[in-house]
Amino acid sequence: MEINLKVEVPGLVEALESLAVALANQPKSPLPTSALVKDAKKETAKKETPKKTEELVEEQMEDTNNDAPEITLVTVRSYLQKLQDAGRQKDAKAILVDLGHKKLSDVPEDDYPVIIAKVEELLG
Repeated sequence: MEINLKVEVPGLVEALESLAVALANQPKSPLPTSALVKDAKKETAKKETPKKTEELVEEQMEDTNNDAPEITLVTVRSYLQKLQDAGRQKDAKAILVDLGHKKLSDVPEDDYPVIIAKVEELLG
């Protein structure tokens, strides 16, 4: 069994850079910790909130530069996840098996549109 875990922390790099700049610009006598926290909160509030996976998938699908938008593994995985979230894990697995594959990472990119179409058909 293979387990993959990807941890994303949106805004962490920007927060650390802001902290480094704030610390570099500090006078010799340090500010109270509460002032630093308030400045950091202001900077964080100004940043754009990260987009959800579904929003990112929709943006990929709405790409207007190409007649047929590129479908990625992430897009296909999110569609299969929707099917699983609907309690249809067996159907998600059956789609892969019908195409002759045991796991999603074995599926060639040419089959991605087929998988998405089957998921949409099952979800209605």
